[in-house]
Amino acid sequence: MKISAVIITFNEEKYLERCLNQLAVCDQLIVVDLGSDDRSPEIAKQFATNYFTHKWEPLVEYVLPDILDCVENDWVIWADPDEIFPEQLLKEIGDITSKTNDFAQVEIPFQFYFLGKPLKKSVWGGKRYFNKKLFNMNRVRLLKNMNKAVEVCEPYTIGKIEWTEVNAVRHYWIDSYSELFQKHNRYLLQEGKSRYNRGEKFSIKYWLYSVVKAAYDSFFRRRGIIGNFSEIFLSFFYVWYISKSIWELRKFSKAHNSTNHSRT
Repeated sequence: MKISAVIITFNEEKYLERCLNQLAVCDQLIVVDLGSDDRSPEIAKQFATNYFTHKWEPLVEYVLPDILDCVENDWVIWADPDEIFPEQLLKEIGDITSKTNDFAQVEIPFQFYFLGKPLKKSVWGGKRYFNKKLFNMNRVRLLKNMNKAVEVCEPYTIGKIEWTEVNAVRHYWIDSYSELFQKHNRYLLQEGKSRYNRGEKFSIKYWLYSVVKAAYDSFFRRRGIIGNFSEIFLSFFYVWYISKSIWELRKFSKAHNSTNHSRT
């Protein structure tokens, strides 16, 4: 399959072998390690056609643009080490990328797993799609931004592979509550800058709107309110995270404006 797969890893030995074993059908398999001290490098070297080390970064979005010169094929699968791509999906990816001249990205089906079990409700539950995971590198711009890492170039469009029971990526997202908070506290440190660079502006009205929308999306639109304990908890967690991220935007905006003011 004339596709390059890129995996950026840091201490991900738990799922890495399964991830790489599935993606080994790709023509090029690039693994970038950010300084792991577990078995991740050893596992990666068994499968990778190209293996690199890179300085540690808090987000993989900051690393991907740095390795573009190593990518040999137009189409790229950008996978996390805790994502398992089913054979059926890889076949469908091969079909759609070999036939289209219009798509810059393709939405692929996802299923989030929390504590080892698939989420059916909450904003992370049910049938999900991601488009930044499959793209044509000549038809997109890669941005070092956690909320918008891949931007489609005109006149190209976004395609879609429909969700089925056998083709959704199994994303083993979080395995413990401590991991949930640890990971998202790290994300929060980047939220202010990321949102500011996307042109968002803080206001109390915007904060209230964002919190209400987050509650509606997770509790009602994605039916978290009738979920199990984990799904109800995650719905509250999502509202908390969105609230905190908007306040991080406020903090970053004030610091940025203060710095610019002092320079003038």
